[in-house]
Amino acid sequence: MLVRQQLDYGIYVINQDGEGVFNRAKLMNVGFAEALKDYDYECFVFSDVDLVPMDDRNLYRCFESPRHLSVAIDKFNFQLPYNTIFGGVSSFSKQQFLTVNGYSNTYWGWGGEDDDMYKRIIFHGMSINRPDHMTGKYKMITHDRDDHNANNPERLDKLSHTQEPAPMDTLDPCPDHPQNLIGPFSVDFSHSWTWNEVRRKISTPLQDGGRHKPADCVSKHKVAIIIPYRNRHEHLKHLLFYLHPMLVRQQLDYGIYVINQDGEGVFNWAKLMNVGFAEALKDYDYECFVFSDVDLVPMDDRNLYRCFESPRHLSVTIDKFNFQLPYNTIFGGVSSFSKQQFLTVNGYSNTYWGWGG
Repeated sequence: MLVRQQLDYGIYVINQDGEGVFNRAKLMNVGFAEALKDYDYECFVFSDVDLVPMDDRNLYRCFESPRHLSVAIDKFNFQLPYNTIFGGVSSFSKQQFLTVNGYSNTYWGWGGEDDDMYKRIIFHGMSINRPDHMTGKYKMITHDRDDHNANNPERLDKLSHTQEPAPMDTLDPCPDHPQNLIGPFSVDFSHSWTWNEVRRKISTPLQDGGRHKPADCVSKHKVAIIIPYRNRHEHLKHLLFYLHPMLVRQQLDYGIYVINQDGEGVFNWAKLMNVGFAEALKDYDYECFVFSDVDLVPMDDRNLYRCFESPRHLSVTIDKFNFQLPYNTIFGGVSSFSKQQFLTVNGYSNTYWGWGG
């Protein structure tokens, strides 16, 4: 059905382990946070596992206000059991869900969290919309109620006191100043690393494709590292050996993209940067881009690989130039641009072939 609706979607099954009392609301909040680590979703549909839609015209998408999708369930003779119900299947835009601050984590066992959500929505000045009863039909999978999902005897009392929403139980944002930085670190090119040695050094925290995001907080910085490349194996091994651990310590949500120019023609560094920018955006909604020469390895993790109010020249002191700027207008080596800054300048010029310019 979702395929027929032509959605760009992912399904997340959020499991509560153990034998404790079930907390549906907390699982919804965790699912919201976890899904956003994967992709920049704009819409969230929260669905009970026992409700199956019966009409694909009931669109699993978001609207101008939160939407109650499961309006006609066979168990209730395809009628609303009461007008203020908001349970079963519902959709929120990302901003709508943040506005109501998610579901309340305080409802353990069956019932209450959906009615609490109805009150949260009204409290924040939003309305609730629904499909018509012919479109919004659902069939409920029959089952016995789990002992760990018994009626919550406190739900009515809690609902009578619903005012300002309780906080969601999700990860906090990462701090502006990462706590794990070590400052200057030693960089040694005397050893010729093998690829297996590099993998052992960097692979443990990484996801497929050279990606990483913090596990204990939500990074504020989605960064693509773009490295133009051709036949520089030793340089690339040294760079990745030192760069990956540094970016992990900086608590970035990042990916590294090595953009290779094939063949024996004249090298075009700028065109590879532009290609890297475009290709990285096909993978993820990066907000920041760091463009780096393959032969420049940072020596201090306080040099943050992120974006700022204006384009930033990061490689300001290089050993080759006695750790001084060779001239004041230099902007080569390693630099960062926000997505909008790079689009504003229309990227690098593709007309510079060979070294320099």
